[in-house]
Amino acid sequence: MKEPESLEESLVMIKPDGVEKAKEILDRLDSLGCERVIAARFMPVPSEFIRKLYLPHAEKDFYEPYVNYFCGKEVILSIYSGKDVIARLIEVIGSTEPAKAKPGTIRRDFGDPRESYEFAKSQGRPFIYNIIHRSDSPESSKRERGIFRELLSS
Repeated sequence: MKEPESLEESLVMIKPDGVEKAKEILDRLDSLGCERVIAARFMPVPSEFIRKLYLPHAEKDFYEPYVNYFCGKEVILSIYSGKDVIARLIEVIGSTEPAKAKPGTIRRDFGDPRESYEFAKSQGRPFIYNIIHRSDSPESSKRERGIFRELLSS
């Protein structure tokens, strides 16, 4: 008897710097053949949710400015489900730094191709604009989905 396929879920958040290109980004994500379990929700996210999401980086110099960057701005939240969805999203979204992402990835195609840690620093920012967040492991996915469950179910 064949074992059933194991499905994963991943939080996806189009950040404020990616919202104006949301339709194209969502079309690209949807072309993966994964199911959008939670339809994309366009909303401002209270800072406590952003603080919890990026809590693993709380000791880093970019944490407070990054949380402040999200304040009062809208994002698009959704959850995708599918076989190997986390690895597939990592591949299609690309490197954290758009400048280092491969052509054909979301961060390279829709982000600023100059955007890197070095570029951000030259602009006086301790963080980069990379237009989209996705879970990087099953463990982080579970934690992140738990943080946003209340917002996504309301």
